[in-house]
Order: sequence, then structure tokens, then C-alpha cells
Amino acid sequence: MSDSSLQARGNAVYQYPPDATFTAMDFSASRGLLLAADANGNLSVNTSTTVPAAAVCLDGNVAGKPSAVGILGGLPGPVWVKLSGPVKPFNRIQQANDGGVAADAGPGNARVVVGALGSLGGNAGDIVPAILTEGNILS
Repeated sequence: MSDSSLQARGNAVYQYPPDATFTAMDFSASRGLLLAADANGNLSVNTSTTVPAAAVCLDGNVAGKPSAVGILGGLPGPVWVKLSGPVKPFNRIQQANDGGVAADAGPGNARVVVGALGSLGGNAGDIVPAILTEGNILS
């Protein structure tokens, strides 16, 4: 990867993978899903409700082609997320174990809250706009 300052983007949206070395990544069915990073910086669909995700898949592509991802905590506005269950408009959301987001379970539950939905609520499988923040581990 180049160390050019052109790689630092103000909108936190990046091409992933950044070069042609990760040809096995297939995010074609991952639009709106949260992504976790491993120790080597490789992204995959998030499967944890308690370990903060690193990014969201904005526009997934097949293996060998780049996808667009947004870095959580750096996105300047709403992005599309996939719901794992029913969420009412303007409610806080948390990570789900299938890469999607769910309604915030509230105090007493270990979870990662990642933002809030806008005026559109929805049900499992819906892709709706949300404001995403860096994950905060709450209990």
C-alpha cells in the first residue's frame, strides 16, 4: 500500500482491500453489515455483540474486486445498515452477532452501542439509514 497522503480521507470511506493482495474477500452480500478487523487488519463480517466492530460495508463486491467500507467513528453522516431485528425510529442500536444491528438492549446487558436510527425504523433484513459512532462497550 502506498504511504501517500491521498490515502487519508476526510470522510472515512475507503476501498477494501486497499490493494490486490486480498483476493479471497467476498463482500457482495454484506452491504450494511458491520465488519470486524483481525490482528492483521483483515476485515470480515462482525460476529460479536461485545467486541467493537471497526467498519461498515457500504458497497460490497465479489472476491478480487474492491469494496467500499466506512470506518466507525469517522463517518460524517448517515450510512445504510442492515437490521437484525425490529428497531423503532430514533432508537439507539447495538451490534448483533450476524453483522447487523439490533435495538439497544439497555442497561444490565453487555453490548456495543454503535449509533442511532433516523426517522425510519424497520424489521430484520431491512437496510435503513443510521448515524454510526465508534462502538462503546456498555453494561
